[in-house]
Amino acid sequence: ESGVRAPPAPAKPLLSEADVDVAEEDRQNSNHSLAETDAARISAAAVSQLMEEGELQVDVAVGSSALATEVESPGVMSIALSALLILAVFGSGLAVACGTQVAMQGVLGVIALYIIMSINEYVVHRYYQHLGWNTSGVFMFLKPMIPTLPRLKSSGHVEHHRETLDDMSLDTRSHHILD
Repeated sequence: ESGVRAPPAPAKPLLSEADVDVAEEDRQNSNHSLAETDAARISAAAVSQLMEEGELQVDVAVGSSALATEVESPGVMSIALSALLILAVFGSGLAVACGTQVAMQGVLGVIALYIIMSINEYVVHRYYQHLGWNTSGVFMFLKPMIPTLPRLKSSGHVEHHRETLDDMSLDTRSHHILD
């Protein structure tokens, strides 16, 4: 173990030279472009090759596909530090260009907007999209006084949660409300 890594293996092409030659020959024998004449055949060949190599998994029951390589999501701390770095660069640029007072107002303004937007997102998600308004204390208090006060109807968001797993893949199990 000398600490020297071997160079990575060259990437295997999605199509063989024979596939490319046949596609070019087809294009020359017609008045259409390669994309018009052979897009489906070439796509099928590429998908087939990816499936053989185990880099593409197709779920026939659901009708979806995904690359087998997993992308790791960044952690909350990583996202927060990235946001702080961007904010620091923004504030430094403003300080150089416009002065310290304008920079402070700009940075505090961005922070205030972020807080306002986050609170708004929480309220909309909880009380509108998840129909929390229908069971809130305010609604229960107002309903007897205003009999015509309507209950919120689903926008489809609650059903979306019922048919989607935490990783956003479809839940194919039977559900009495959705079936």
